[in-house]
Amino acid sequence: MIQLSNCKYFRMRWIILLIILFSHNLPVFSQEWIWQNPIPQGNRLKSVFPVNSDIVFAVGGGGTIIKTTDGGRNWKIMESCTNANLTAINFANPATAYCVGVNCTILKTTDEGENWIAQQIGTTRSLNGVCASSSDTCYAVGSSGIILKTTDGGKNWTNQQVTSGNSLYAVTFANDSTGYAVGNQGIILKTTDSGSSWKLLESGTLNQLRSIFAIDADTVYAAGEYGTILKTINGGTTWVGDTSKTGGRLFSVSFINAKVGFSVGAGGTIIKTTDFGASWNTIETGRFNWLESVCFSENDTGYAVGYDGTIVKTTDGGTTWSKLSTGLNNRLYSVYFSDEQNGFAVGSGSSFLKTTNGGTSWTIQSYESNLGTNYFSVFFTDTSVGYIVGEYGTILKSTDGGINWKALISGTWLWLNSVYFTDNATGYVAGKEGTIMKTTDAGVHWKVQKSGTTKAFNSVYFIDSNNGFAVGDSGVIVKTTNGGTNWEIQKSGTTSTLNSVCFTDVQIGYAVGFGSEILKTVDGGMNWKASYVEDIDWFYSVCFSDSLTGYATGSSGAILKTTDGGINWIAHKSGTSNHLNSISLTKENNVFAVGDAGTILKLANKIINPTVEISKNAIKIFPNPTDQILNLLGMEESCEMIIFDLNGKKVLEQHLFSNQIDISHLKSGIYSIKILGKSGITIQKIVKQ
Repeated sequence: MIQLSNCKYFRMRWIILLIILFSHNLPVFSQEWIWQNPIPQGNRLKSVFPVNSDIVFAVGGGGTIIKTTDGGRNWKIMESCTNANLTAINFANPATAYCVGVNCTILKTTDEGENWIAQQIGTTRSLNGVCASSSDTCYAVGSSGIILKTTDGGKNWTNQQVTSGNSLYAVTFANDSTGYAVGNQGIILKTTDSGSSWKLLESGTLNQLRSIFAIDADTVYAAGEYGTILKTINGGTTWVGDTSKTGGRLFSVSFINAKVGFSVGAGGTIIKTTDFGASWNTIETGRFNWLESVCFSENDTGYAVGYDGTIVKTTDGGTTWSKLSTGLNNRLYSVYFSDEQNGFAVGSGSSFLKTTNGGTSWTIQSYESNLGTNYFSVFFTDTSVGYIVGEYGTILKSTDGGINWKALISGTWLWLNSVYFTDNATGYVAGKEGTIMKTTDAGVHWKVQKSGTTKAFNSVYFIDSNNGFAVGDSGVIVKTTNGGTNWEIQKSGTTSTLNSVCFTDVQIGYAVGFGSEILKTVDGGMNWKASYVEDIDWFYSVCFSDSLTGYATGSSGAILKTTDGGINWIAHKSGTSNHLNSISLTKENNVFAVGDAGTILKLANKIINPTVEISKNAIKIFPNPTDQILNLLGMEESCEMIIFDLNGKKVLEQHLFSNQIDISHLKSGIYSIKILGKSGITIQKIVKQ
């Protein structure tokens, strides 16, 4: 038996060892949402700029900035410090670039895009175009005719607006003094004095112009709606309409040299001229998504980007184009994991995705007899047996882990929006016109149940074999306490459409839908109380892992999390502006979200260099080491706190309302603590004695 004095001795040696380890640069873990489909990401890309044939940048929705240094084989998602949709990027030199976006977002980098710093403007108008004539001088144009200029590297910006009411979409400079801008109703502006004054030119069209490219001060091209391509060879005195042979919208025009140019637009259109713009011919590319920007680094190598994260490249002067981005781009409505490794996501166009490695890779599958059918919900009772429901009464079943699927006879042509099983044999589907059906023989037969309403149901959920809920249009909520034999309408207190329902036990449940409200009941659905979330237009899905921890997803990439049973909801930075339609939690609390444009996101651990200072007003944490209480000095009114072990596993998460954290229940060891507040993030290593 070890004596008490020896126990203290060994304990002290252990603490000293921990402190020694603590003093070294050990990894600190944070969490972030990472893209799993499409790859490299699925946000709409609005602008592309190749620094050279290998180093290329593209920007787009949700603050997206991506970079490749190997000609597009691999892409890195850069930290942009914003969630705003970004619309244009332009480099003054290989190190210095400016990027603009909605809400007058302007970002600048001086280290080849590794770090981006937001510029302070003092207006909320959206910016659509940018041109950097030097590292210090830059122009940006946008809504309501705004024209901004800086001559000191972005420290100060002046508004040179000359029009009102007509948005500007693009700006370019042929040299230090001569520049052009285009916008709504065929507007073309010109400056010959570095932007001190701008003159309105006669374009000869009322079509919206989206892009402008200057060969030199006199020869300029503009492109826009209805296949419009304009050209001037006399500095804008007269403009001639060239024949583009497309009636679709053109978003971008770019030239390799005076003779050869390209324009891209709606439907993945790519057109090319080889005769100084006299004629334009369509390049046959197969089928691409809409393309919004095209740019060449040299005569042979060019890139174009567009909807759903589409990236295409040519290395033969535009004769052929290959797609660099990969993955399914169909809208995904539902995701479900049968265990930590096996998951499914279903959506529009009869296609669905499957992973067998925890989302590291996804394979596209389809049920050929239902080509074109939209699937709205997926559920697995175990790793082998699963069900999918969708349009026209579709119910599919797999008994081999999703390799093969068989159509079941549902007995209805109505859309089925949700499926849920309480055991291997007993399941429910819900859909339009108040449809609720039940099977007790693993889908062989389905019996219609009387729901008491003709409102469409969008979600069905069972707490156990007897207690279940369904929610849907006009705020309808119905409840059963006898396995669906009877359903009773509950008073939801809202007329907004409800899209999702989830319960943590027979008393406590949540429902979300169109609007910024999250409904909660603590009495088994008899009463529902709404809490409102700012800056959210609507919710699509809600899911809880336990009585305290839950997630909700919605429009424009919204992901919210609660760790106190819905009292407070904290917004996550999802990294996307795509609508997120479904969220799923595994037993080990891995979290997946799916949505528009084939979006699949996973909440993952991220290693952070602990020596990087993240918050200017970092919270001081003491005593450290400690065996019970951590005190916080400089904490804001409320913060979110997460503690990770050295393997990156989350061991404690709280929404803090006091300046103390009790860690007495944690095992002795080294941990990293992350505190998120309005002023920033504090990350620090701590030692539990």
